[in-house]
Amino acid sequence: MPDFEGPPMRLFLLTTVRFLYVGEEKMHKRLPVWSLILIVLTLSACDEQFKLVDADGVETKGTLTVHTIPPHDIAASIHGEAFVGEWQSSVVDERESIKHTYGTFSRRYMEYVSGLDGSHVRHGHASLHSSNGRTMECDFEYRGEGNGAGRCSDNSGATYRMIL
Repeated sequence: MPDFEGPPMRLFLLTTVRFLYVGEEKMHKRLPVWSLILIVLTLSACDEQFKLVDADGVETKGTLTVHTIPPHDIAASIHGEAFVGEWQSSVVDERESIKHTYGTFSRRYMEYVSGLDGSHVRHGHASLHSSNGRTMECDFEYRGEGNGAGRCSDNSGATYRMIL
């Protein structure tokens, strides 16, 4: 094996961008692979639809936008009034429940603790506002896409069931 200067992983972590234009100048630039991946992830986002159901059973739809870096966007239209805002989430700690159900040395518990289990329950909180001065707060829990529920209430006292 040839003797390389510096750490051998450097060969795998760097890539060359042939031509990078800055103004009118053309220049060669060497960028780490992780920086290119970060740029792609930062520009990506995905949307998930949700429903709000009022006390009379009237449904309205909204959109949760998930960005790579929080806070995320949320939007809904209730009786023709547009609400926009941001939401964030955190992982709900289910260690004790899983340990009690499956056992300390079970595969399910070990995967959960190590973070390899992708089905963690997350708690979300959203704050929305409309141009008319109405505000709405939502708390919800979800596990993956299309699998969650919660409650929203606005400053006029109306409450809504949230279905993801």
